[in-house]
Amino acid sequence: TNHAGETGAVHIYEGALCALSVRGGADAEAAAADNFCRRHREAEAAHLAIFDELLPAPMRTRLVPVWRAMGFALGFAPTLLAGPRGLYATVESVERFVCDHYKTQIDYVDANAGPSCGTLDDDKRGGVRRGDAPAENLAAANAELARVLRYCCADEREHMEQARAERRRLATTLRGNTPPLSRGTSGTEDDDRPEDGLSHGDDDDTSTSWGLRLWDAIVRTGSAIGAEVARRV
Repeated sequence: TNHAGETGAVHIYEGALCALSVRGGADAEAAAADNFCRRHREAEAAHLAIFDELLPAPMRTRLVPVWRAMGFALGFAPTLLAGPRGLYATVESVERFVCDHYKTQIDYVDANAGPSCGTLDDDKRGGVRRGDAPAENLAAANAELARVLRYCCADEREHMEQARAERRRLATTLRGNTPPLSRGTSGTEDDDRPEDGLSHGDDDDTSTSWGLRLWDAIVRTGSAIGAEVARRV
């Protein structure tokens, strides 16, 4: 499922970049969204390369072309219709699901691998040591897998926080109380946000809030269905 998910993630940003190009515009928001897509696409491509290396081709989902097409559509449609705000809301919802998905896998591996192989922050700083000596037993292999999962999960959480920060900043801009564009790019200013769930209380009005909640539910439900299909096919 991770190989399929990272494949879809790369193509979400491909679709979003295509939509931004179709929409045109050379303002600061369009440029920021373009940069957001390119940076995150590079990170997702790095994750995909890791799973390409770890997972032999016969063990991958047979529906890779489908995940490419669906990822592209998921990035293209909301960005075309709603611009950067649609992009950020979609990425935030997707990454919420991905973080939960990775966390479930990490918990399972840790439960079957003995002592934890380190914290998420340790692995984020240290990266994935793919050049280490080959694992000699199942415990070592599980520890290496958990390290990979923590590394990817740290990136995905960072993407989620950045998307949330950009969405909230853009909502403030649309209300006419415009903060500097540079705010929100690190995803660190929203220290009062809930640990999980979209922070809809700061959006324009009740209908917008319900619209975001509905879109969040659609995206996460679709992602869950996709993950289950990828696991089986």
